[in-house]
Amino acid sequence: MMEQNERDSDQQLPEYVSPWQSREAGAGYSSASEPPGGEEPAAEYGAAGAPGGYGSASGYGPPAGYGPPAGYGVPPGTYPAPGMPGPPRRRGPGGIIALLLVILVAAGGGAGAVIALGNSPAPATGAGVSPGDVPAPGNNAAPAGSASLNSQAVASEVEPGVVDISAPGRYSGLVSAGTGMVLSPNGLVLTNNHVISGTTSPTATLVSSGRSYRARILGYDSTHDVALLQLQGASGLKTVSVGNSSQVKAGQAVLAIGNAEGQGGPPTVAPGQVTALNQTISPSDQATGTTETLHGTIETNAQIQQGDSGGPLANAAGQVVGMDTAASSSQSLGGGSAISGFAIPINQALSIARQIAAGHASTAVHIGLPAFIGVQVADAATGCQSGGFGGTGSGSASSGALICQVIQGTPAAGAGLSAGDVITAADGQAVASASSLTAITGGLRPGATLSITYTDTNGAAHTARVTLVPGPAK
Repeated sequence: MMEQNERDSDQQLPEYVSPWQSREAGAGYSSASEPPGGEEPAAEYGAAGAPGGYGSASGYGPPAGYGPPAGYGVPPGTYPAPGMPGPPRRRGPGGIIALLLVILVAAGGGAGAVIALGNSPAPATGAGVSPGDVPAPGNNAAPAGSASLNSQAVASEVEPGVVDISAPGRYSGLVSAGTGMVLSPNGLVLTNNHVISGTTSPTATLVSSGRSYRARILGYDSTHDVALLQLQGASGLKTVSVGNSSQVKAGQAVLAIGNAEGQGGPPTVAPGQVTALNQTISPSDQATGTTETLHGTIETNAQIQQGDSGGPLANAAGQVVGMDTAASSSQSLGGGSAISGFAIPINQALSIARQIAAGHASTAVHIGLPAFIGVQVADAATGCQSGGFGGTGSGSASSGALICQVIQGTPAAGAGLSAGDVITAADGQAVASASSLTAITGGLRPGATLSITYTDTNGAAHTARVTLVPGPAK
């Protein structure tokens, strides 16, 4: 058992384990995973913007640009991270695989915030979904003191309820690969929020049969990194068996299962032990420099890798006690290295999933997808950063929300808004800055109509009406 005070000072910060790949680099749907209908959501705009959120005043972070949504991982050519060992892991019963290079695409610099309207009161998640579809934690059948397990037996128990998730970025041109767990026969799937962040149309493939489904994002909690999906048209699916994370003990044997390196197909398995409980971590994305803090995580020496995000951490009885989320490495003075994996306790994840299934929004939980205008804005008083999108440094007004970029194929583009225009009012309320625009529009939902008053680069005033569309998950 690894004690807190014995950890080496050279331990690297945890990183998310959901690789992003460029569609142009060959990532995306394959014939085996293409959803019914064969349509891939269009990448209408390439990766753009500085790291950050959507600029919403209600949980979407400060105005900071529209970068590759999430992108959790490490820069090209640096995975495993320095000091992180990369021994092969068993891919299901029988096979051995080597590590593959994960291509990550960093975004360029930019300014402002892409307006995705905020965490407003939301309708119920939809017919056929209820909190009762989310299982309650059960009693762990495996002894808490068990220090070993049968990897093949545990994998055989868990894998029928595991899916590979592909999440193409709606406007970034990137594809995230991760893992999910089937919670109900009608296709409720639990995964990490960072797996589906930036997408509107993820797909999930059953690892047991290879059948793919379009997935609807019922809701997500970016603060606690949990998301709930529903597979469209699914019925009679096998589910994972959930245990009780409150009964987990340090030293207990566990098995991490997931879509390592985003390869798809039979999941990889990594045995290990729980090394610590109730850990607070700040997983980071080396490509964008963004971090967030997660509390109460389960630490394990199981070799969790990129692509495992959202996958099960199971006990010796094949019960899921955690959701694989992040990993870090440490270098000892003698030159050795070790991996520490981190999982969200299943009790916490299920509680959030149940809230989403009930359609109960909060400051942390967002139901459905956010409403989306499709403009990147900055304060008119300060202007867009040098080199920002559209090449615009300032607008025609000293107060308001300056448009730095209009994303192609969005409501803003259809309404004729252009870079350099300054939004001065929304639905009859004055807009003094970028943040005031998000505050005014934060109560709207996709399908709502918004009246925008703006001044163009020649100083002429205009009014436009836009119908908001579902935007990428945060």
